Amino acid sequence: ANEVPLNLLLLADPGKESIDTYLHSSTLFSAKSGDAVVGIVAIKEVDAGTSEIVNLAVMGKWQGRKIGRKLIEKAIEFSKEAHYQKLIIKTGNSSTHQLALYQKLGFRIAVITQDYFLTKYPEPIYENGLVCRDQVELVYRIFAKEELKEIVRKYWDEFVKNSNNYEGRRYSVWSFGSGEYQANSLIGLVRQGVKTGSSSAVEMYESSEKMPEKGLISIITYGNGIPGCIIETIDVVEKKFDEIREHE
Repeated sequence: ANEVPLNLLLLADPGKESIDTYLHSSTLFSAKSGDAVVGIVAIKEVDAGTSEIVNLAVMGKWQGRKIGRKLIEKAIEFSKEAHYQKLIIKTGNSSTHQLALYQKLGFRIAVITQDYFLTKYPEPIYENGLVCRDQVELVYRIFAKEELKEIVRKYWDEFVKNSNNYEGRRYSVWSFGSGEYQANSLIGLVRQGVKTGSSSAVEMYESSEKMPEKGLISIITYGNGIPGCIIETIDVVEKKFDEIREHE
């Protein structure tokens, strides 16, 4: 903990006394540029089933480079591996960018504590042209593997009930991209009808992996494993990279 840059933690939590209450009982992950720590996330256990991101900060000149997003995804990964059932993060009503990012990463607004910041701090806090009044608590729900299997099965059964010609068909379950943000963003584009195709490099497939082929059915999930849509591969075209055009 002595190596943790206090000035970085203070960007997200202006009280050293507050930081001292959780620093030594938290798990920390950092982002570095060379030997310098430029971003940090601290995760603390609330109870046996719950973890909380108690500090998340990125140095000013390093902001806007997706470091915060990657640190949150690391916190989610850590909480999944530790078998927590949920991960909490709290922010203010005026933190509009953070509220959007957290929801894109799969968090959902759970609790709003009105006038929290007005009573906690002696001076008003202004951000994005707004008074920071209310504390917003968001929750990322973590599902057990068996729980997800049952949710996916019911999702498929409901789909088949309305699409009889798919009864008895086999399907695979997967998510787009790498990490929560890409998985959630890309599935959103599919559901909107914007994304109608996908691509991958042949060299990336292991010998044991099945290559895409016409007629394959896939249940696409969000980053947390919850199914969001079902797609069918209607055509497969193999091209060299320099033959691919923008509209494809």
